[in-house]
Amino acid sequence: MSTMEEPRYRYQCTPLRCGGHADMGSTHIPLSESIHNQSMANLIDGISNDLSILAFEAGKRSLAVKLKAEGAMIRIQNVSVTKSDNISAAVASARDVLQAFIVACEETKLPKVVSISVAAIHRLIQHDAIHSESFPIVLDCLGKLSNAGLEEIKILQCILSLVSTTNKVIDTNLARAFSLCFGLTLSRDSSVATIATATLRQMTTSVFDRVLQEDSSPGDSHCTSNTHASDGFMLFQVIQVFVSEIFPILDVHALMYLALCNICNETETIFVWVTPKARSGFHLHDD
Repeated sequence: MSTMEEPRYRYQCTPLRCGGHADMGSTHIPLSESIHNQSMANLIDGISNDLSILAFEAGKRSLAVKLKAEGAMIRIQNVSVTKSDNISAAVASARDVLQAFIVACEETKLPKVVSISVAAIHRLIQHDAIHSESFPIVLDCLGKLSNAGLEEIKILQCILSLVSTTNKVIDTNLARAFSLCFGLTLSRDSSVATIATATLRQMTTSVFDRVLQEDSSPGDSHCTSNTHASDGFMLFQVIQVFVSEIFPILDVHALMYLALCNICNETETIFVWVTPKARSGFHLHDD
């Protein structure tokens, strides 16, 4: 009687733990932590790549920018940054990284260098990798580019990210951000003006969302002051100044309030110029 041959290959099953996951000898990493780690790795890789391209594009045309970029590349690959528990904070503390892009933005005769730098600044903003003390420097840089008519859409992206992704932009920095956005709503480029209007709407919503959060969190140690409420009031003042310069003979306070309401409700506002003797200083038309 012949016996059945044993299989040539034997397969060994790995025992399963409770929950049905095979024991691979590794520690399970929570999904949220994994996403965060990947985001931080993307930040380091992205900024390193931006600096490398910046140094290459600057070349002999701008030795100062090239040296700044190369120095920042060394700094961002330093162990104190790459192995930090908070990479965003470590990058923010490495001020020479931001400074490289700020200096490059001053090279207005090198449009590609400026474009790379503004995109890199936006990346830093998105990852909260800019120290709050550097906000005025960033806003001044964006303001100069706006006055020169350069990278207007990217400027709007930076401004929106500054206001919407963090609540650290407050007081005069917030006013400066809104002033830049207001200015771009008057751009001769219709696409830029349209995007600026949409950006203004989103920024306005973000500011008043902060106020609501501040009011609903009385026990939060970070919201004990009326910082965001003051910013909300200041926003009205900024709009008042803006409108009064364009329509000095109108009832500015009422116009300011209605214009802001329409911005929040995404309603188009059409102003009709009238004489000072007119009883009603403005008219609103809803499409």
